[in-house]
Amino acid sequence: MALAISSLSATSSRATVNVRGARRDHHVGHRRVACLALPTLPSSTKEQIEQCARAILEAQANGISTQAIELNLPLIGATDLDDWPGGVRQQYAALGPMVSEVLKRINAGTDGKPQQRIIDDADAVAAITLGSDVIVSFPTAEVLDDLRAIEKQAEYRLKIIANPQWNTSGAIIGDFGIGPWRKRAENFVAKFEPVYYLKEQRIQGEIVRTLKVYPNDWQVFALAPGADNKIVAEPLGTFTKRPLYDELKTLLESREGSVASMNWVERAKREATFNAKSLQQTPKEES
Repeated sequence: MALAISSLSATSSRATVNVRGARRDHHVGHRRVACLALPTLPSSTKEQIEQCARAILEAQANGISTQAIELNLPLIGATDLDDWPGGVRQQYAALGPMVSEVLKRINAGTDGKPQQRIIDDADAVAAITLGSDVIVSFPTAEVLDDLRAIEKQAEYRLKIIANPQWNTSGAIIGDFGIGPWRKRAENFVAKFEPVYYLKEQRIQGEIVRTLKVYPNDWQVFALAPGADNKIVAEPLGTFTKRPLYDELKTLLESREGSVASMNWVERAKREATFNAKSLQQTPKEES
């Protein structure tokens, strides 16, 4: 069954996000200075696409033609047990349309529609092109030769990878093998500079989102329900490098009174109370 680019609603399936406060702390060397211009956390899929497109063009204006992006995907067909029961092919139903919209925005005024070429159907790896730009979805270590061929093609203005699936951190062998083969692969992958990144993770009972918008630093936000039941994003700080899981866990646990700082018994009680209150609420009538 071939992949297909389907339509996608402009609004995310996640709750609306409000960012508390406009002032941010920004690091310059070892100094922390006030910064009022850091990007805000996007509150919808449409905002995320627009923010990503601006970051791509900003990087391109500074001579960066090989780029990497990570888009936070709106849930499609999630179940109580699994957000993505259809695996990566189901995720492509969300990513494909988002990538197509990004291409349209960075090629404003260009006629035609994004075209799709399948590289690896099983892993939903596809090259989506518009104008002289190409974005490869879900690249894996198995398609590095295909990526190298694309990267060498002078006809492309921008060569972008979206939501790569390889993993090199914490593994003895890793997805790129060992020795010179691994080094060669890592050197090639390093050519794709991260220009946009938005990812949500659940850590110690809390939801955290990491955001990178070129040329700014990495930002971390903790998400929690506010007084009006809308999700409020609390800025937790900025980083010159992408913070990994253990760093995010430590950051969350350092906040006094946070869910992450509770022990597992306290978190279990909190979860049970939340579930009980949810069951007591009167279901809304369908329109």
